[in-house]
Formats: sequence, structure tokens, C-alpha cells
Amino acid sequence: MEKFVISKDFSAIHHINKVPGKYWGFAYLRPRSEKKTALSLNGKGIMCYLPLMDVGRIHHGTKVISQKPMLPGYIFLAANDEERTELKKTDNNIIHIELLRPAATENKFIEELNALRRFELLAQKERVLINPGIQRGDRVIITEGPLKGL
Repeated sequence: MEKFVISKDFSAIHHINKVPGKYWGFAYLRPRSEKKTALSLNGKGIMCYLPLMDVGRIHHGTKVISQKPMLPGYIFLAANDEERTELKKTDNNIIHIELLRPAATENKFIEELNALRRFELLAQKERVLINPGIQRGDRVIITEGPLKGL
């Protein structure tokens, strides 16, 4: 079985696909528990994706780069109903799990996760600039560059 989280770097996943017998969805988590939850899910054999970004800060005069979740409070996972029920009972960091059952909805979700993953990989190599004129909720299409068509 392919696992999407390897040790603590959370970057093993390159492309997200439909998983037979499971549904992709998201889990809403307690604050600052994303990495711990990803490691826990990995240990239980549940595929998950935690998009991360590098964040720099100065600590005692030294620049320190750490990885923080792009979407604080959320992790994406593929699970079946039994795994979902078990996670809700046993994992105190998980507040809510939503699995996307309709095939069309799940396919669109997987497509958006793959776009997010491409953005994550691009941001690791190049500085990503965001147009300040774009506001939350605006619909845009990228016309050039590595994310063209999104």
C-alpha cells in the first residue's frame, strides 16, 4: 500500500489518486496538531496529505526554516467508514471528518488536491508571488507558467 507521509517530511506524495474502497475527504483538527495527526494516520496505514510551506524566522540571530501547514487545522485523508468511525473514537486531535462520497465530488476534490500539491512543489523551488488585487473568493484561471490551466 502506498503511503503519503514518510517520516517527518510529509512530502512523499507526488500525485493523489482515487483509492479503491475508500473516499477522499478532510479532517478538521485541534490547533497545531496537524503534523502529529499525519504521523498517527501514517502509523495506522491511512493515506493522508498534509500540504506544508517553508516559513523562515530569526531565532537568537540565526535564520531558522521550518515547515508549517498551508491550511492550519486541516489534513486530507482517504478512509472508509470503519476507519472514519475508529479515528473519531480514538484520535483526540480530530474534531470532525468529512468523506466525499459522490464520485463527481470526490473526483473534483482529488483534482483540487493535485493542484494544491503542484503549487506546494513549485513553492519549494521558486518564490511564488500573489497578485494583491485578487481577493478571497475571486475565481481566477492561471494563463501561463507551471500552474497554467488551474
